[in-house]
Amino acid sequence: MRLIAIAIALGVALLSVAAPVSRAQSIDADARAAAREMMAAMNVGELIDQILVAIKPQMVDMLTRMNPAQRGAVERAYDEIILPSLRDERALMIVAFEDLYIRYYSAAEMRDLTAFYQTPTGRKSLRVLPQLQADSMAAGSAWAQNAVRRTLERNAEELRRRGINL
Repeated sequence: MRLIAIAIALGVALLSVAAPVSRAQSIDADARAAAREMMAAMNVGELIDQILVAIKPQMVDMLTRMNPAQRGAVERAYDEIILPSLRDERALMIVAFEDLYIRYYSAAEMRDLTAFYQTPTGRKSLRVLPQLQADSMAAGSAWAQNAVRRTLERNAEELRRRGINL
């Protein structure tokens, strides 16, 4: 049961946006090559390594909850066993990302993106995109909370009149 929880946590962390193309669908060699070139230009392997290091606190906390007196051992196990094992799985994640790009872009479009990622602006985009996405999510969440609160406040009387209690 513990291994299932760990696997689910890792799956959510690493594959939340990745849904591989069905193996029944054929992927032409040109599209696969273009996707591989783009993954290399995007330094996807390095990005995955950064994710694996970033999820260490959550993994250590989860494993420590299951093993309360073993925090030091859990931290060492993450560094010595879990992290290297996850890195061994990195190629599967890269293929999943390739499959996603193949689903949404043609080989020519992926080559255009690769060319862009090799420019100074493209490299900057890759560098700042994770923080930009995190900041965008935070801004969107704050907006949604405030917009819902204001909307409910503005319409409270009409909602109550319709039998909807707030």
